[in-house]
Amino acid sequence: MDYVVFIALAPFAAAATLAVGVLAWRRRQAAGGRELAALAALSTGWVVLNALEVLHPTPGGTLFFAEAVYAVTPFIPAAWLAFALAFADRSGRAWTWVIRGIAAVGVATGALALTNDTHGLIWHEVAFAPHGPFLGLDVRYGPWFWVHAGLAWTSMLAGAVVILRVYLDAGRHVRRLSAWVAVGALLPVAINVLHVARVLPVAKDFSPIAVAVGAACFGLGLLRYRLLDLRPVARGVLLDRLGAGVLVLDAQHRVVDVNPAMERLLGVPGGALGQPIGAFLSPAQVEAFRPFGFENDAHGEVTLGEGDAQRHYDLQISPLTDRHGEIHGRLVVLHDVTARRAAEAALEARNADLDAFAHTVAHDLKNPIQNVMGFSEILAEEGADLPPEVLRECAETVHRTARKMQAIVHELLLLAGVQQETVTPVPLAMGGIVAEALDRLHPMIARAGAVVTVAPRWPTALGYAPWVEEVWANYVSNAVKYGAVAGHPARIALGADADASGDGGGGAVRFWVTDEGPGPPEGADLFLPFTRVGQVRAEGHGLGLSIVRRIVERLGGTCGVEPRPTGGSLFWFALPPAPLEPAAVAPLRASRHVGM
Repeated sequence: MDYVVFIALAPFAAAATLAVGVLAWRRRQAAGGRELAALAALSTGWVVLNALEVLHPTPGGTLFFAEAVYAVTPFIPAAWLAFALAFADRSGRAWTWVIRGIAAVGVATGALALTNDTHGLIWHEVAFAPHGPFLGLDVRYGPWFWVHAGLAWTSMLAGAVVILRVYLDAGRHVRRLSAWVAVGALLPVAINVLHVARVLPVAKDFSPIAVAVGAACFGLGLLRYRLLDLRPVARGVLLDRLGAGVLVLDAQHRVVDVNPAMERLLGVPGGALGQPIGAFLSPAQVEAFRPFGFENDAHGEVTLGEGDAQRHYDLQISPLTDRHGEIHGRLVVLHDVTARRAAEAALEARNADLDAFAHTVAHDLKNPIQNVMGFSEILAEEGADLPPEVLRECAETVHRTARKMQAIVHELLLLAGVQQETVTPVPLAMGGIVAEALDRLHPMIARAGAVVTVAPRWPTALGYAPWVEEVWANYVSNAVKYGAVAGHPARIALGADADASGDGGGGAVRFWVTDEGPGPPEGADLFLPFTRVGQVRAEGHGLGLSIVRRIVERLGGTCGVEPRPTGGSLFWFALPPAPLEPAAVAPLRASRHVGM
């Protein structure tokens, strides 16, 4: 009767395993998809060959299909273990070699089954017994069969243990899925073990039918729980890989669990489980957490560390309750938001600069635009009747005003570039950079009759030449505008501190521009965005010194202004030193520019 039942169930079993194989193959790109498809294909082969073994009417045919079964069944444990590891996200190089070893044993088992007549390692006794219309195979197993069976059972159980570990670590949804997957694997193993031990009161091995029941479990996981689409991740793997710090406390504030990120943040060792959290917090950490405590829900921001090591964290404290609503502990999560805070501060500063710039530039462009419009209107309406000298004066005024507007646009683009562009500081040939800046200002210096003295030699510092040239140009142009005394042309000097020569001592290299003018008002911060030097009536729109500060700070330096004991001002900027290079410090231009 058991043979009749087997044959009746075989088509349904084959259809079930085949359906699971098709569903898995359609999801073969997902982790575990190919392994499950291979497992289903091997199981289908087992069911079909086993059914053909029973149905064949001759002993020779029955023995042939019994041996053919060993062409597929020895590989089922390898496929199952590979799927279980992929399902649990535990695959690795060591496990890959284990699976390959199991498959190699499977190849040997198949070869021994096909040649069993010569050695009897699989079956050392084979008998044929009729069961109604079917022919049954009764065997006594040889030594290699037990090697194969032991390895197969061990592999199947190992895979089931991996799945059960996921069951214990995962949430409710994944637990249901893991339970169905584990049942699908353990049921065939249990039936096979009981049959080989001759415990079941049937002559036929129903393991292939049990495989079909297991396939139905896999199919339920595929269709209802989205097996392969939502792969479970074990709690331990999740917490270990989570960038945020996670700490679990019980009702007495003892450490129940802590992930590696929180160990680094608070210095709570993994061996602190069961110990009060207060025993591991530093006084500074206790003070940081004091406004929040560990008693109630809390959400806020805490700051830990000092100086360059200071970090900002988003803190979330949540109660852990049971199904009755009783609080049994607290979940503490710290998420590093230092980068976000820095980005927000930079954005606020940039917005403030843009707002100040918009007001300044709008104000300073208003008069030049009115001048251009006014003189162009005069030229358009009365140009034909104006004397040549008046026409020339109008044209020069329009040209001069346009140059002023061009300077505003240039400095706007420069300020935007300094804020956004990334440069790599290199050793500077400062003599050549100074000469380029003075060449740019030649017309301005010549009109003012200023006298400019340049140091014959320059120390070597690190920077970016186009930006540093802008610093010199701003300092010198300000000195030309505001350095005149009692109607005498400005006398300006450019140099560097002799004791900051960049000799490797670690100090910054300081460069400076001096003049003999009245200097800025006491207490004025000239390097704030868009600030003019004093109240002297002169060209300019307040961008220059703000740009100087941006440039120098981006290059890792500082800048400032200080009064001179003998009168006048000294504007300076300091840059990181570079190794002394003779080619860089040699004078590249004449040391004196008079009335340029």
